[in-house]
Amino acid sequence: MKILIFSIYFLANILSCHSIQRPIFKLAKANPMAATTQAIEMPTYIASLTKKFSAKRNYASGLPEREDAARYLYSREEDYKVLFCMKEPYHKDLPLRTCWKREIVQVFQKAELSPFDLKGVKRLGGLANQNFKLIFSDRSDYLLKIPYDVQLDLEISRMNEAKNIRVLQDMKVMPDVLYMDPDTGMQIRKFLDGSPIEDFSTEDIKGAAYAVRNLHSSKYRFVNDVCMFKRVLSYQNFLEQNHSLNVQLKEFILFASAIHARVEQLSTLRRVPCHNDLEFANMLRVGKQIKILDWEFCGNGSGEYDLAHFIYYDRLSKEQELYFLNCYFNGTPPENILKSLPWYKYLAQLVVTVRMQYLLLRDPSESSRKVVEPLYFSGMEGCAKLKSELSSTLLKV
Repeated sequence: MKILIFSIYFLANILSCHSIQRPIFKLAKANPMAATTQAIEMPTYIASLTKKFSAKRNYASGLPEREDAARYLYSREEDYKVLFCMKEPYHKDLPLRTCWKREIVQVFQKAELSPFDLKGVKRLGGLANQNFKLIFSDRSDYLLKIPYDVQLDLEISRMNEAKNIRVLQDMKVMPDVLYMDPDTGMQIRKFLDGSPIEDFSTEDIKGAAYAVRNLHSSKYRFVNDVCMFKRVLSYQNFLEQNHSLNVQLKEFILFASAIHARVEQLSTLRRVPCHNDLEFANMLRVGKQIKILDWEFCGNGSGEYDLAHFIYYDRLSKEQELYFLNCYFNGTPPENILKSLPWYKYLAQLVVTVRMQYLLLRDPSESSRKVVEPLYFSGMEGCAKLKSELSSTLLKV
């Protein structure tokens, strides 16, 4: 009797697998190539795409076509499984939507790349995006950029970002982008091989100043204008509508409102192309040059905000700050700049702090709070300190 029940159960499982037409592959916990009881389903569109790829040329060289080629892809290193199976989080501390499989394959198609040409995949991390280095055997390396599920900024427009990428390439400050999806924000571009900046040497500070000056003095303009103070007000409105605005944070915003118009009159760098998230963490040393990365927040705005953001978030000393400004202006910085920078430092801290409270509201999960809460509390402390300093200067209200 037991044998009969087992036989019926076994036969039913076989029939159900054939009716669904989704090959089930066993993947190892310790060894990705070995079998285990944890099954991962291969979506049917992957299997169908292998047929299209193989029709062009043998993308899985030396391997059988269609399902076997897809099985090969799924059995490779752990990063491949994360990239295409989405069975693991990209970032252990931040949530990422788990429905990217189809979109990733579509981005590969639009960029005229095949995942079966990949020699290796390396995860690079990232706070606003998850980045993968795509290593090919017969061509240059590329970077696949995938935004996290939680929208970091209420005013980010992926359509504007896609258009601004063309402007950035005209400026020659961004590597060639093969494709960007204006709906999801995913993009594939050439990989920029360089080294991160960690020591903040005088050469690095000078290189950063030149890179920012070239950006601000460019004849090109982005498709969108950005006022960072208005972004703060957008976050304020959202938080107040959800009854979540911290009382002290509201006081910081009211303080900013009282002096914003006055400081804007001091601006000498109005409506120039701005990055709006400048710091060494978003730069790369490539040879003797400094290249700026991650342009999600870019737009035409106040150049002083870029300068202040860079100085404040990289915690430059007074000597380093003056050296940076001297390099940027190719001499002594104008008096108006020196007067307005304390305000823009305060604004830079306020933008990040109100954004962190927004993220805490949008994603209250424990994994997210571990990352966001420290930034939020340190931001509140920073706003209080900068507000106190501003109140005792010429910008006093």
